[in-house]
Amino acid sequence: MLTILGFLVSQKERDGVYILGFSLVTIIVVSIMIYSQMKSSSKNDEKIDFLTETVLKIKASYEEASNFSLSKVKIDLEILDKKLKETKDELNSVQTKLFTEYTHRAFEFFINNKFDEAINYCNRSIEIFNTDWLQVFLGNIFIIKKNYKIAKHHFENAIEMDSNPYTLLSMGNIYSMLSEYDNSLKYYYKGLGGNLDATIYYNIAVTFAKKGSREKSIENYNKSININPKNIPALFNVANLYFNLGKFDKAEMFYKRVFNLNYNLFGINKDYIYGLLYVGKGDSIKAIEEYKKSTINRPMDYRAFINLSNLYLARKQYDLSINILNKAPQKDYRYYAILGINQFHKKEFSSAIINLEISLKLQNKEVPNVIEKLSTSYRLVGNIERSKAIIETAINEGYTDYELLMNIALEYEKERNCEKAQKYYLLATKHHSIENAYINLLRVLIQCSSEKTKEYFEKGIALFPKSSELYNNMGVYLLQNKKFEEAKQYFEKAMLFGPKNKNAINNYNIVSKDLKAN
Repeated sequence: MLTILGFLVSQKERDGVYILGFSLVTIIVVSIMIYSQMKSSSKNDEKIDFLTETVLKIKASYEEASNFSLSKVKIDLEILDKKLKETKDELNSVQTKLFTEYTHRAFEFFINNKFDEAINYCNRSIEIFNTDWLQVFLGNIFIIKKNYKIAKHHFENAIEMDSNPYTLLSMGNIYSMLSEYDNSLKYYYKGLGGNLDATIYYNIAVTFAKKGSREKSIENYNKSININPKNIPALFNVANLYFNLGKFDKAEMFYKRVFNLNYNLFGINKDYIYGLLYVGKGDSIKAIEEYKKSTINRPMDYRAFINLSNLYLARKQYDLSINILNKAPQKDYRYYAILGINQFHKKEFSSAIINLEISLKLQNKEVPNVIEKLSTSYRLVGNIERSKAIIETAINEGYTDYELLMNIALEYEKERNCEKAQKYYLLATKHHSIENAYINLLRVLIQCSSEKTKEYFEKGIALFPKSSELYNNMGVYLLQNKKFEEAKQYFEKAMLFGPKNKNAINNYNIVSKDLKAN
């Protein structure tokens, strides 16, 4: 199995743009509006230069954030000019000067992350002349401050003033941030039919993805792409969705469209993505080549080093795996996990213990394979109690991995601790429909002379009607209870489904002799 630690494919790591991030888009639009307002109401070249530079800074930070493609935002300049003209016509020269000055200060404070001051001056501007776009600007500042209730209030004000695609989009965004996805979709759909359709369809797609409806998400990403074929985040997210659906050819088709555009603006690592894609297709050789390219072309992208090392681990090339790992630009729990597992396979159990323990301390959730290797390492160096404690802690925290449950049950069975062995085998049968779990459970129930033996035999045989070992174990239970005729019938069935089952053959011979003797 290539995904040894579950590190090779990570939705969170892959989807750098798979989120709603419209506060910055909104701010960019508002910035352009403010810029236009100031251009029409002030002859101060210094202010215009400052504002132009500021807008460019926001664009740069926005592109680095990789939240959304700027090409999606299409401002209808005629409508904008009309709004600004209306603003100017409504105000006298003194008001115009104050409005411009307060708005400029609000914007400057915002750029310098002084949000309370920005709110203060924005409110002063609104006292002079209230506009829907200033309400949206305020709403987005409160989003940054994570005060979604007040943000929502300002977006509601904006919609009351002008229910246009832009204000409806903003309201849809705040509901999405509040995880009220049905309300979010309601406002997005209301906003369709204008110049922001590409943006709105994108948000609808993201919202359906959050609701778990991948097909609906793909459908709406495609609508956004049809309007803007160079929409990199939409193309990339469609590719990721197809990837997660196991449709790797379709995923590759959309990834290629991304890579034919200026994808570097979004921090997308082409070689790393192709590595993931080839892992998905089961071609580890090509995946290795792509990850190698990534380690050269993007030496600071830690993920490629981890995945490449993991692939070498899967191929049992332990020294090569460790060599790649040690070139990684940083160390986290995955580094120590893979290093420890390599050392485990090299039978360096003491070193494996040290690194696997570090891995467990660094991560929020344990990886079953790490726990299993760490527990086994402790057992092999003779620390049985620590071996059991590691597994039991993981199980108590909610892990139901089959190997972990079976390992701890076997340990207690060896100690003849029927109660605990039975407990963990029962958990194994509860969470995994695997024949061996029922076979082992039945064996322990017999050892414990449990009255539940027949009940769990019937459950097991319902799932595995041709299980030779289950029939044999039930025969043993009946034999112990001196029910010789019934026992013989079960041994016969065990031999029917497993003609080479030596235990069943021996038990059949024993019960046959007992019947003759009686």
